[in-house]
Amino acid sequence: MKTSELQYGLHDRPSLAVTLGSAFQHVMLGLVTLSFPLLVIEDIYPRSMLPPDQVSTLMITSFLALGVATLLQACRFGGIGSGFLAPAVFTAADLPPSLAAAHAGGLGLVFGMTIFAGLLEIGLAFLIRRYPKMFPAELAGFVVMFIGLVLGEVSIRLIFGLSAAGIADMNTTSIPVLALLTCLVTIIASIWFKGAIRSFSVLIGLGVAVMVGLTTDSLSLASLDHPALKGSFSWPIAMPTFDPTFILPFAAAALATSLRSMADIITCQRINDGNWKRPEQTSIHRGVLADGLGDVFAGLIGTVGLNTYSGSVGLSAATGITSRRVALAIGAMWITLACIPGIPQIVAIVPRSILGGALLFTSCFIVFNGVQIIADRVLDNRKIIALGLGLFAGITRMVYPKLFEGIHPAFSSLVQSELTLATLIVLGLTAVFRLGLNRNRSIAIPMDENRFEAVSQFLHVAAAAWGTRQQPLSRAVAASIEFLELAPDLVTPGTPIELSLFGDDTELKVRISYRGKVLKQGDDSRLELDDLDGDAAQRARFAQALLSRLCGEIQAFEDRGICVLQLVFEQ
Repeated sequence: MKTSELQYGLHDRPSLAVTLGSAFQHVMLGLVTLSFPLLVIEDIYPRSMLPPDQVSTLMITSFLALGVATLLQACRFGGIGSGFLAPAVFTAADLPPSLAAAHAGGLGLVFGMTIFAGLLEIGLAFLIRRYPKMFPAELAGFVVMFIGLVLGEVSIRLIFGLSAAGIADMNTTSIPVLALLTCLVTIIASIWFKGAIRSFSVLIGLGVAVMVGLTTDSLSLASLDHPALKGSFSWPIAMPTFDPTFILPFAAAALATSLRSMADIITCQRINDGNWKRPEQTSIHRGVLADGLGDVFAGLIGTVGLNTYSGSVGLSAATGITSRRVALAIGAMWITLACIPGIPQIVAIVPRSILGGALLFTSCFIVFNGVQIIADRVLDNRKIIALGLGLFAGITRMVYPKLFEGIHPAFSSLVQSELTLATLIVLGLTAVFRLGLNRNRSIAIPMDENRFEAVSQFLHVAAAAWGTRQQPLSRAVAASIEFLELAPDLVTPGTPIELSLFGDDTELKVRISYRGKVLKQGDDSRLELDDLDGDAAQRARFAQALLSRLCGEIQAFEDRGICVLQLVFEQ
């Protein structure tokens, strides 16, 4: 069931105008990441010596790779693709190792190691499906949240033309006023308007900023120049090569992009399903698999690594359009634009600062989608420490990059990206903290006035260690307390109640054992508030009916003289 905030859900078919307009918004937002392949080739050659044919060809192959990877993600064909609106873009996670590979072996080594990273991500797709407990929902939520923080920081740098060190970048055209105008108009269109204006809020923001810029002469395309405008298509740029010394850096990048794809797909699940409860592993596996294949294709055709785009996922949430039809249109649009002479090359001169204003808007939705995924789980000290240390490490890398300059070369690739560093710390600590974790806990509770507090505390502590969702835990506590209300009439005086909690990622089970009489199940259709003011029999009937309503399944029976009540709650 789609959420009420959506105008067009996953399976809806918006009109052609809405489809193309929404797709164009996503393409415009994805233009920001086309700076990554440009950064790789501009890092090899001085700007004045850039080979025009190579730059021009790189932009064309980049457009084609974005189109094919987006279609792979959307199509759900042959066990590949999540089917969600999660377009592909170039990722910062691959940038540090790609820059190092470009210095060591040129573009050929970048392409070859990109293929390797894609193959590794394909393997990780099967690992995530086989061992889903190693990749819990709160880890995916953390990755989503941190990606939002990183994109927010990147957008601020784009808006004000700052380098990663926080100083003015002379090679960047910065127009902060137009960038902030883009963000402001987009916010106004998405909050105070509905329908088409909200759906195209980012496109409207970009259009207003460009028109104001051209009118006031603060934006002049004639004054911009780039070697890509003078080049022609000459493929292949370079043949892929392989170097074992870059296995670790690209393996770390593959892990980061796999978890980002996983997190983006979980966010898509949550946006599209009003009754979302837990990650659905099949679409996650298919989505990560498609992401890996997109990387392989990118390396083969001659460009850098790709990944699903949290910015587009945030945009779909903001505009209320998540239709798969839009995803297919985005892929087709990238491929079509690649075939139009001059279009891919012109992208090289688009001011990044204006696009940064749109990216700042979508970053807000990404951050809080991640926060909501985390907040839906009950967290104990293990998970809080793992997430907290990962967050602090990533922020430290973002704010104080010089602290990590002395790292041994063998491990330097692990700290070149704040996302990679934070993700690896959370993943590693999560694996370590799972050691000794018991998925079956029991407690004996005496029949005294403290039994309610004892049961509530036991269930909260045990469920937090497993990362149980808030809703089933609340139901389990309420149902257990309702039984304790009935206990004086059921339990033999002077004997304790044994309460056990166990389950998995789909079910939470509470097993109550005691000596006495078996509970008679109530009819939840007879749940009447007037019974609360009645006699003991009426109050007991109310408690029994409420117990039936709280639980997904109830089993009450006697086993070797011991009465057993088993309560099942869907996770």
